[in-house]
Amino acid sequence: MSKLKNSFISFLIGRPLVCLIIPFLLTLLFSIGLLRFKSNYTPRIWFEKNSPDIVQLDNFEKMFGGEQFVSIGIYLPKEELTQEHLKKFADITQKLWLLPDIIRVETISNYNDIRGEEDEIIVEPLSDNFQNKEQFLEKVKAMETIKNIFISPSYDYYIFNAYLKPYFEDNPNFSKVVDATKKYVEELRSSGFKVFLLGPAAVTNAFRKVTASDLEKMIPLMFLVTLLLLWFQFRNLATVVVSIGLIALTIGVSMGFLSSVGIVYNGIAGALPGILMAICLADSIHLFTTFYQQKQLGKTTKESLKYSLERNFLPTILTSLTTAISFITIAQTDLVPVQGLGYVASFGAIMAWWYTYFLFAGAIGVKPDWFDSAKVIKSTPFLNGVKYMKFINKFKNTIILFFGLLFLLSLFISRHIEVNSDPVLYFSEGMDIKKSYDFSKTKMDGLKGINIVVDSGEVDGAKDPLFLKQVDSFIEEIKKDPEIVQVRSILTTLKEINGVLKPELVEKQLPDSKKAVAEQLFLYQISLPSGAGIENLMTIDYSKILLRVSWTLESVNEGLEKAKEIEKKAREKFSLNAYVGGNFPIYSKVNNLVVQSFLKSMSMTILIVSLILLVVFKDLLISFLSMLPNILPLVIGTMVMALSGIFLDIGTSIVAAICLGIAVDDTIHFVSSYLRNKKEGLEHLDALEKTFNGTGKALILTTVILVFGFGVFVFADFLPNRYFGMLCAIVLSFALFTDLVLLPAVLIKWDRRSLKKDFP
Repeated sequence: MSKLKNSFISFLIGRPLVCLIIPFLLTLLFSIGLLRFKSNYTPRIWFEKNSPDIVQLDNFEKMFGGEQFVSIGIYLPKEELTQEHLKKFADITQKLWLLPDIIRVETISNYNDIRGEEDEIIVEPLSDNFQNKEQFLEKVKAMETIKNIFISPSYDYYIFNAYLKPYFEDNPNFSKVVDATKKYVEELRSSGFKVFLLGPAAVTNAFRKVTASDLEKMIPLMFLVTLLLLWFQFRNLATVVVSIGLIALTIGVSMGFLSSVGIVYNGIAGALPGILMAICLADSIHLFTTFYQQKQLGKTTKESLKYSLERNFLPTILTSLTTAISFITIAQTDLVPVQGLGYVASFGAIMAWWYTYFLFAGAIGVKPDWFDSAKVIKSTPFLNGVKYMKFINKFKNTIILFFGLLFLLSLFISRHIEVNSDPVLYFSEGMDIKKSYDFSKTKMDGLKGINIVVDSGEVDGAKDPLFLKQVDSFIEEIKKDPEIVQVRSILTTLKEINGVLKPELVEKQLPDSKKAVAEQLFLYQISLPSGAGIENLMTIDYSKILLRVSWTLESVNEGLEKAKEIEKKAREKFSLNAYVGGNFPIYSKVNNLVVQSFLKSMSMTILIVSLILLVVFKDLLISFLSMLPNILPLVIGTMVMALSGIFLDIGTSIVAAICLGIAVDDTIHFVSSYLRNKKEGLEHLDALEKTFNGTGKALILTTVILVFGFGVFVFADFLPNRYFGMLCAIVLSFALFTDLVLLPAVLIKWDRRSLKKDFP
């Protein structure tokens, strides 16, 4: 290792121009991959295309049509309703048919009214049957099946749904249909309507737009904050330019790598710039700080450069390795976006180390005079190592006890974190999509729900009256649940038709023979207009029935428990083969994997990083003590989440592993400097004092820049980004606190030996 280090450093010092050119060439080479750049924000991004989850979704959409739709909500007080409005509703329905990629439109206007005239069954849209609003309101009040689906219980809010055709190969162009819908929404607003845009397609498109807009805001802010803080610390333009250039090149090569290996960009990858900035600064600030400290001691530029490269070689390699490993552990999940983030960030961590050494050595070697004017800010009295270590030594037992109690308290409070991957909750209050859903919830219950597929087990099995009656009993049973708002099914239509054909029945009932069911379905279908068949509620081979269940539940976790309860009831009480289909199984599995990924990545990262520290430090006690200050901040972060009501979701679940990978860097630099000082013959207190005066300042500067850098995410509209940045800032701040308070205390308490083993 020593020979390799010397050869590498000799190359860096001897070939500065080559060192400058290499990072630019590598970034240019990888940037070619951006020609293959792809993005995806649909629920399908979470799993591989051939995974059982996506195959199940494909099968569902082949049977019942696409799950993606865009909705228009119109608020109109019933006292203001006129005949012209009813005509306008019909016009809106027709206009939605004209939107790109729309294959089905469901509204109150085209909801089928079934009635009989002599021996004939008449199936007509509701909009065709009313001369005035009184007739309309009288009719819809009697139709319980459309309440909380197309009209609110207060009869003043209307929902118009336009379904997109399903896509099994390429990603649907949500922006095309949503932008066209937005244009029409603006037209409606200009005519006096209070209109809201919502629906899964609108949510997906909002993901795409908010991710892009956040990056447009956050990246310039991050660079500006970093630039100002670097200037404040070093007062040297060349140092700032090299540091900012390092970040830009590392982000560029990492994004090129992302596209080159076929990783699809998504909302989760939006965290990459902030992560890579943190990785780059961690190494470069230590190199520059050491370099300028040696210059201030009177050494030449070349001597200072060589000393900085040698002094930081092992710590920076070690920190880059542990950071890369922490991201590799994140990638050990079935969630494809998290896999991509983990692999790209791991690649970025390795490239950041190479780029840091090449750019640092190359820039100083080519233009040494550009780095002569730096005036590194002196340590404040608080940072005086002698006084500070006397304080730590005096109160070491109190410090250790305090942190121990804080750890236990944090663990206790962290138990109350709620898991929720509801996509609507990802948007800030000011966003239009969030406003639309918030207002709609005040008017209608059951905006969310699930699809239940009931399989008869054979072709034409869904025409069997015995099977239908079992399904009907099942529906009536689940409707008793106060959290279930509505259940839509083909059974309602069959009862309506049978009631028309048999007016003598006191209550509407299902047909009593398979032949009658077949005839009534046939009569109904030939009466329907084109594009308004029953394939969204029953398969074309009549083997399966779809139940569209609406409920008041908000969180995915609550929905998951309710879905299991419904499936169990169908199986055990009614002997039905029923299962949840559509997008909900995707979100529910993501919800489960969030927790699994969180625990798995955390445990793997802690274990592997601990083993690496043991191998490098060759001291079990030192390795154990080094991990203590890094575990506590993570628990503090989970406590903050619990107290703030922040959900554990796909964004916040990766904070722990990322912060551990970054925070352990400070510990490694601190402990490496401490061991090196002990190797030079200093006792443990003197070694800590020297470490604090030297490395401590670089740790503080690095953390301040990272905290402010991640802190700019508080302005993000995409809440996972906002919470990610906020939690990273909190955890890294507390990690610095533990490194400068708890770590010295435990080293003073338990490591009083002289260093006998060689430390490189």
